[in-house]
Amino acid sequence: VQRTLRRFIKTGKDPIAKSSQCNVVYKIFYSDCDASYIGQTKRQLNTRVTEHRKDINKRSGTPSVTSTHRFEFGHDFDWEDVKVVNTEISYRKRLISEMINIKKQVNSLNLQSDTESLPAEYLPMGAFQQATQATRCDTESTKVLSYNDTRRHNATQLRSKVEIVVS
Repeated sequence: VQRTLRRFIKTGKDPIAKSSQCNVVYKIFYSDCDASYIGQTKRQLNTRVTEHRKDINKRSGTPSVTSTHRFEFGHDFDWEDVKVVNTEISYRKRLISEMINIKKQVNSLNLQSDTESLPAEYLPMGAFQQATQATRCDTESTKVLSYNDTRRHNATQLRSKVEIVVS
């Protein structure tokens, strides 16, 4: 009899929509390139995403890394595909989760200074690749290049131009 009643009576709560979740670590993807941004908030996710959108349109103050990327390359967020990476009520644990996820990213727009306070115990030897602080988008292939890749790319272009002039 109990088994039959359990099928008809739900004891759990209704699931919360992703955009209404609080205390989350989130990842926003760009629609035009491989870059992404990791952040955390204790407020509803849709509130924080709205702030990101408004920040891009803001013309005064210090621009965020997401706004800078938008202005330099004309790329826009995929606002409809914001991913919740982790849910954590504890602020400290949420910050640690954010830092670990920033370290794990390959094409991160986050500044690496965002992860300086991450205790070394959370990063086992070789577990995460250290992303470079400066990332750029190659507008032709729309992939993110590290600072060293960009230098090599620019040097190759310069050599090509010199060869054309010399020939």
